[in-house]
Amino acid sequence: MNGNECYVCGCPGIICNICKQIYFCSYHETSHKRNEYCYPYKINQSPEAGHYYIATRDIQPMELILMEKPAVTGPYTKTRPQCLGCAKTSALPHLCQGCNYPLCSQQCEHGDHQVECTIFQKAGYKAQVKNLKAEDPLYAAITVIRLLDLRDSNPTAYEHLLYLEHHNDHRREDEPDLWEYHQRHVVDFIKQVMEVNEDEINQILGAMFTNSIDLELPLGYGRANGFYPVYAFMNHNCRSNTKTFKLSDQRLEVRAQVFIRKGEEISTQYVQSMKPTFIRRPMLSNKWYFECNCERCTDPTECGSFISALLCKSVKCGGPVVPEDPTDGESTWKCLVCSTPIDTNFVIQIVSILTSQIENPDRRFDPVIYFEKLLALYSKVLHPNHFLNYQMKEKLSIFYGNIPNFNLKTMTRPLLDRKIQVCSDVISLSQLLDPGYHKMREKIKGELNKTQLVTVKSDVDKGYIPRERYQKTLIEMRNLQLEREKFANLFSNS
Repeated sequence: MNGNECYVCGCPGIICNICKQIYFCSYHETSHKRNEYCYPYKINQSPEAGHYYIATRDIQPMELILMEKPAVTGPYTKTRPQCLGCAKTSALPHLCQGCNYPLCSQQCEHGDHQVECTIFQKAGYKAQVKNLKAEDPLYAAITVIRLLDLRDSNPTAYEHLLYLEHHNDHRREDEPDLWEYHQRHVVDFIKQVMEVNEDEINQILGAMFTNSIDLELPLGYGRANGFYPVYAFMNHNCRSNTKTFKLSDQRLEVRAQVFIRKGEEISTQYVQSMKPTFIRRPMLSNKWYFECNCERCTDPTECGSFISALLCKSVKCGGPVVPEDPTDGESTWKCLVCSTPIDTNFVIQIVSILTSQIENPDRRFDPVIYFEKLLALYSKVLHPNHFLNYQMKEKLSIFYGNIPNFNLKTMTRPLLDRKIQVCSDVISLSQLLDPGYHKMREKIKGELNKTQLVTVKSDVDKGYIPRERYQKTLIEMRNLQLEREKFANLFSNS
């Protein structure tokens, strides 16, 4: 781009009168600044990475980087009937007068639903939805129709959409049944109600699948996704430096998780951070069709976390066993201490068996006892930081003190100390791989704090420590609680 072109779309732009760094067009002014606050990023482009975000200045932890509303929202291509105005599924008593789709109320005939309803009326199409409880292909084309409408209603957003990867060749080969379903219920259907060619429909459909984001809707609502044109240019990293928050009005907020230096790439994360490389990389390849080679994916220890490591079975060793090449799913695993190899199939077998045991606990046992037994059973097989150990400790962090037979007020000191230990283990490991604000980690910090408060009070009552120590601890705990509440409220109040 030349110096006076919009930093997002390349159209002729004007320079920001606040930061004096960024040029933007009239459409993307709100993508760069909010009131007098300039978002601290620009979008660069390279043949290798495509579009990507770069910090225009130093960014502090929790600082707002981007806020964006969706250009389009709509139902999944496979879904049960839902209101096309608000996505409710709980009650759909009203039939739209224009197209006959069931809605929750007459009010929802307006708004988003007007896009497809107008098109259906011009085409003389009337929907016949017969079963409100079963998946219905009459909803398959709705979101694609709304995206195609951007050609006229929002040409700039539509140009963004056309630029994005669609991976149709891969999708046709990898998911032939889904591809055929889409050709029949999306492509063929749209050709009947709109003047648009098949290639363009498939391009928009593929870009939607690759780049749209699942919306978080309350109970009683259906499944939906949204297209965020500017956010779509942010690249993935398995140890990203931002966190994306979905607000109740469907806006996205992107905030810094750690300190980000000027000139550093700003990244997001498509998959769960507490999954190991041999799970994350196939997920990224299967859905987004790229092979991640970030610092974490190429490090056998996963940045020193050992979240996928087993323990060496050699006598008197017990060292960490990791893949020689973590980017190769069939790589040999070797001990970092004695170099003893372990077959990949053994790793897969162990993970498969324990995953099933975690997901299907034996109901004859109290959950605390059950997961403690599993931890003990695999203690000489899995590294203490193994992701399955992490999952079990996360459960125990909540179970201890909050279920019958393990009430916080009646637990013995050894059990209280055990709760403190598992909470500390979970917080420490998650902080290493996913620093900054983490909703579950903040919850477990709360569990840790209230348990520590109980133990300190007990020690005071028994005369082990002075009462002033308890008062000091109480103040510290209250301050930490206020800090967590501030973080939790930060996003909803933005």
